[in-house]
Amino acid sequence: MEKKIFMIAVTDDAGSLNREYTNAIYELLTTETRFVDGYKIEPHYMKPVHDLYQSLNDALRGEEYEGYIVLLDCLEGEVYNPNVMFELGAIFYSKKPYVVISSHPKESIPFDINTINVLSIPHIIIDYIKECFSRFNKDKQYF
Repeated sequence: MEKKIFMIAVTDDAGSLNREYTNAIYELLTTETRFVDGYKIEPHYMKPVHDLYQSLNDALRGEEYEGYIVLLDCLEGEVYNPNVMFELGAIFYSKKPYVVISSHPKESIPFDINTINVLSIPHIIIDYIKECFSRFNKDKQYF
C-alpha cells in the first residue's frame, strides 16, 4: 500500500499568486527526495473532488494518510490564513505527525502556535516565485 501525506495550503484560484506559491512549494517537496522519500504528497486542491471540508474530514478521520504538511502562510493577502490555522488545529489534535512550513520568521508566528517547529523557506526561493509570477502577470500589482 502506498504511503501518503496530505498537504494543506492557501490555494485561491488557479493562476493566483497564492496558487503559484503553493504549486512551487509542492514541486520542491516532491523533487527533494530526502524529505518525502517513499511518500506520495496529495495537496487538497489536486484531489478529484475539490471539497476541502470533505477531503480534510476524510484525511483526519481515516487511516489513508500517515501525516500532514501545512503550508502556513501565503504571498498575497493575509500572512496567516484563518482557514489554514483552523486546519492546523485539527491536525494537531489528530495525533498524527505533521510538518509546518512558512516563509516568515519564527518571531512573526502567532503566539498561540509559536512553540511548533516550523520549516523555514529561504527568501531567495520566495523572491524567485514572485519574480516568475510577475513576469507572467505584468499588468497586476501585488507588492
